[in-house]
Amino acid sequence: MRAPRGPESPSGKKSRSERALFWVELVGGVLAITVILYGVGGTLVGWIGDAIGGGGAGKVEVVLAGVENQAERMTSAGGLFIQTRATTPRVDVTLRNTGDSAVVLTEARIVVDDSAWLPVCIIPGAGPVPVSGRYAVQLPFLPAADERTVVKPLHDVVPAGGVDRFQLYFGASRLGEDDNLYALHVEVGTEGGGTVDAGRFVLGVPTIVNRSGYILPEDDSALHHGAFDPNKLASTWCYRYNLASVRRIISRSGKRTGDVAALAHIRLASDWPGWADDRAPGDAVASLLTDPELDYGPLVAVFAAERSGDQALSESTRRRAATVLLNRAERALKPGSRFFPESASRDAHASLSLSSSARGKELVARAEALVREQEEEFEEQLVG
Repeated sequence: MRAPRGPESPSGKKSRSERALFWVELVGGVLAITVILYGVGGTLVGWIGDAIGGGGAGKVEVVLAGVENQAERMTSAGGLFIQTRATTPRVDVTLRNTGDSAVVLTEARIVVDDSAWLPVCIIPGAGPVPVSGRYAVQLPFLPAADERTVVKPLHDVVPAGGVDRFQLYFGASRLGEDDNLYALHVEVGTEGGGTVDAGRFVLGVPTIVNRSGYILPEDDSALHHGAFDPNKLASTWCYRYNLASVRRIISRSGKRTGDVAALAHIRLASDWPGWADDRAPGDAVASLLTDPELDYGPLVAVFAAERSGDQALSESTRRRAATVLLNRAERALKPGSRFFPESASRDAHASLSLSSSARGKELVARAEALVREQEEEFEEQLVG
């Protein structure tokens, strides 16, 4: 049992004050030492992190982003136009890392801001020209809203304080001499979820737009001598469709080559006003929808109907055109068909661009599976 304390003496009060002061000084000293050690430790961690390359952050920026777009080249043997690496349309991107850590590039995201299919409106006397070539990025044909982004995996590394350069080669569905025009937005994804904007580009795929007069009405000779028994009404509206498509795409912002930029200054053939069929837009719709020889018929029919100003005609033509395209795609996929799977894919995609449907998506899947199968067989033959 502890004995009861008596009254504090003056010497006892002094002793307790001294003890309190001791503890205050001790706690203060510990705190000071802790702060010093924390700072030194942080500095050491930073030094160690820098020594192993992980103490800083990479910062990537675009140094140069250019576009190449050329015409195909004719071979000396056979006089055929072929697509080579040099003539394949591409975007060339150079990046600089101004940070002190390497940055891994994980993907390129290509967003199709707009696109146009430019069919041949008058069959040239020489017939369709075959094109060969393998492409790194296959762009969608008349893509729906959920098909506008194409992702291409990248495996490049931009070293700290260094640069890296990569090229994206583009291809697109093409039958005969038809061309495509694209307005693209390219973004580069980095490890950790970062994004670098590489810019916007306008380019013709798989080649620059043909200027010989068969896609755009720029040449008098093509108008008068480039076809056998042409359907002038259909050709007129095909030309108008192509002109409107080119003007829409070329008005978009983006880097382009001189050949593509020249599309902003199309000079129509002198005979075009007198040659073109001047019947009202509504008169062209039925002919364009029912002619089985016109690949472009249904889409151009919708274009003509929209130019008529008749809302009811436009809506009914869109529905009919979507059905015609689906029926054509289905026929092309039947065993023994004389059509290529590429034509079935094109027609099914074109139908979906007018009206979304489960049948259209199913036909696209079937057609593209056959296209991939043919490509794999072709690659095996090359290897063998």
